[in-house]
Amino acid sequence: MHKHILDVAGQRLVALDLNPNNKLPPLILLHGVSHSINVWLSQPIFQQHGRCYALSLPGHTPARLPPGFQASDLSAELITHVLAAAIDQLIGAQPYTVVGHSTGGFAALALAARYPQRVRRLISIAGFAHGRWTGPLAGWQKFARGSARQRRLLWLWFSSTRLMTRGVFRQHPIWRQSVADPQTLNDNPAFEQMVRAMYPFSHKLNIAALIAYCQRMPDINISAWLDQITAPSLIIAGDADPLVPPEQSTLIASHIPHAELAVLPNVGHLPMIEDQARYTQTIDSWLSQHPT
Repeated sequence: MHKHILDVAGQRLVALDLNPNNKLPPLILLHGVSHSINVWLSQPIFQQHGRCYALSLPGHTPARLPPGFQASDLSAELITHVLAAAIDQLIGAQPYTVVGHSTGGFAALALAARYPQRVRRLISIAGFAHGRWTGPLAGWQKFARGSARQRRLLWLWFSSTRLMTRGVFRQHPIWRQSVADPQTLNDNPAFEQMVRAMYPFSHKLNIAALIAYCQRMPDINISAWLDQITAPSLIIAGDADPLVPPEQSTLIASHIPHAELAVLPNVGHLPMIEDQARYTQTIDSWLSQHPT
């Protein structure tokens, strides 16, 4: 596994080359807000289908925003441009498959819309076109856009993650608030793998970047971009997602000409944990049916 440092327009992004010996066309894997590139280590299914690069979202550790960056600078256009330029540095002019979870799903959709000549396949997992979140993430957005006191309280809430032991991190409320049934996390090997992958980055959370995403995402809507996507697309949603309503995925699939919608029953925002078998089979089957 090799780490690539990518400098784009004053920003620093990082990519993990997960399986450098794989000679099949590349897959770019984009994580969700507050997650990290390591999260893809817990989802080996993608490594069977191509050379996988786990690429950081702008501002997400170990990525860095440029000095003087303001929340108002964050936009769909900026995120798309920075990711596209980083991908060019990674793989040159090759076409690629883009896979994203949650905010990574949003970014994957934006890349496929703006760079249809490069994106050959698209998978959005609990992704969205409009960044108005629900559940506890709606609370994050409300406080990030609220008074100075509310922003300070949100900062302190995020700061607490930096002090957690791995056992406490495993019990963080956001895990149980993200799934349809918290019982699915108990003694779940997939959950343990995700916690183990993400914990090292929990102490290095870029709080300023996370608050910027919470402030700006409610105003970002790429619904008008979706009909520009030409790549075969798999849109995965849980029917009980408490953070991104599954109606978002239904809307997305209805606007993309070559989209297949897979709604997983009794699943929330973490289908790779809540129903790992169905999730893996859905992805494996679709990628096999749509070779590059």
